Amino acid sequence: MAESIPNKDVKPEVFSAHEEKISTNPLGPGGLDTDIQAYETRKIDIRTILGLLALAVTYECCLFSFLLPRVVLLTINEDLGPSNNIAWVATSWALASAVVMTVAGRCSDIFGRRNFFLVGNLLGIIGCAIACRATNVSVLILGSSILGLAGGLQQLAFAAANEIVPKKNRGQTLALISLASLPGSAFGAPIAYRIITVASWRWTYYVSLIIEVLAFLLILVFYWPPNFLGLHPDGKTRRQQFLELDFVGLLLFGGGLTTFLVGIGFGGNPYPWTSAVVLAPTIIGGLSVFVAFPLWEAYCPDTITKFCPPRLMHDVRAVVVPLAVSFVSGMALISTGILWPQQVQRLFTTVPRTIGWYGLATNGCATGTYTPYFWALPLTSQVGFVLFGQLFATVRRTRWQYIFVVVMMTVFLGLNATATQHTPARAIVFIGLASAMIGATNCIGVLIVQLGARDEDIGLATGLVNSTRGIGGAVGVAIYSSLLANRVANTWARDIGKALLAAGLPVSSLTQFLTGLPLGDIAHVPGVTPSIIEAGLEAQKSVYVDAFQLIYCVTVAFGGLAIIGALFVANVDDKLTK
Repeated sequence: MAESIPNKDVKPEVFSAHEEKISTNPLGPGGLDTDIQAYETRKIDIRTILGLLALAVTYECCLFSFLLPRVVLLTINEDLGPSNNIAWVATSWALASAVVMTVAGRCSDIFGRRNFFLVGNLLGIIGCAIACRATNVSVLILGSSILGLAGGLQQLAFAAANEIVPKKNRGQTLALISLASLPGSAFGAPIAYRIITVASWRWTYYVSLIIEVLAFLLILVFYWPPNFLGLHPDGKTRRQQFLELDFVGLLLFGGGLTTFLVGIGFGGNPYPWTSAVVLAPTIIGGLSVFVAFPLWEAYCPDTITKFCPPRLMHDVRAVVVPLAVSFVSGMALISTGILWPQQVQRLFTTVPRTIGWYGLATNGCATGTYTPYFWALPLTSQVGFVLFGQLFATVRRTRWQYIFVVVMMTVFLGLNATATQHTPARAIVFIGLASAMIGATNCIGVLIVQLGARDEDIGLATGLVNSTRGIGGAVGVAIYSSLLANRVANTWARDIGKALLAAGLPVSSLTQFLTGLPLGDIAHVPGVTPSIIEAGLEAQKSVYVDAFQLIYCVTVAFGGLAIIGALFVANVDDKLTK
């Protein structure tokens, strides 16, 4: 029988829409390899641009749904509370997102990403609908948890965006999506404070709801990734792939990470660090995710589709080392993301609108590499993200770029220790430059790991970077919060009391003044004068200056570890192909 000659005029299946089917083309000429090569070498067309737009808006959803409510939590608590659990509105979002990111990343590598984005945006709509109508903090936490699940899926946008463009354009793509997220990332805090000035805090969720609906429609209409992306080339059906999933690995990683982060989140608030409620989940979760999970992945049968294939970790310098640096940089993110707003309110201003504009220096750090406790790149961090996203493939020398930004991140974080209540301009400059370097570190780290991993593992690799940074962030929250609270507690009465007595406050009124100072109730303390009040307020600022200086010095120690790791990262110049 004569062999049929394929028609060369027929377009390859790669350019068809992503249907619920698995391509059975064999590897080789006319098969998957040809499809991938044709796709990687094509020019970026209008369909790709519209797909990137849909992904950019999807990513914007997770920024708005978290950042806007987060910066006005005190206002929300005044309306729905007061409740000691209000912080869990942010924590529940972060925990849910952290666990989902890697799990969803791996599953979307197998089944394709389109349906994951549709589900994520639908969950975002549901979460916003619940949160905007909440009548108490518990319901708000429920809505925030659902939004965290949505955010974990929506953050796959960076992996998906890099898959539909040639490798050479991945840095620019990452930078452009980051740039498109400016409304939520750089201006989220001013927008949120403006909303509560002219309307209810509920509009922070109404605005997010509108964007979630828009993102759902854009993904539904414009995002159609090619068939081969994220799918196995061996012709297996989706049912076969589902049955071969690594369910034990999913349980050990997802369950262990959830338990570990809940334990970390409980530490210090509302339970002491030495209590069983904190130690038990932290230890059990840590053993599950850091010991049992790696052992299972290394020795489990090869007949299942491993959740984290050992092959991903074989390239130590291109994958493992950047992951370790991401853990440490996650701790650096906390010093700017959580502590900067507190520093502004404690040292510089308490005017809500002004605090929002201070947030342009740093608003939290996570765009493009979102992790728990991260919230959006500040304007300066966006600059670093965009700038080095462009330079990554243009300048090349990727290893030296990475070393440079990690070193500069550490230097500028350390220089923040020189800021006082009298030097707001210095604080803004240093925190802005540190944030720019953090954004650059995030960008280059993700790109190196994505290029170091196989194409079929790109979702998993991106999720691992985010989860690793999230774990570092959770540990950072625990360390920095404890340092801040303990330092203030140890120096509060001593330093402020000494300043008050020197200003002329009677010894008999000292206890009452110190008790009323945090509440602002000091005007009627016996023997108080305007000059004494001014001395007390100034001494209080000095106490916080001392505490923040300690924290920034500690970030330098962790930054030093990140620098050591960056020195061993791989150079991926050879993988910057068309």
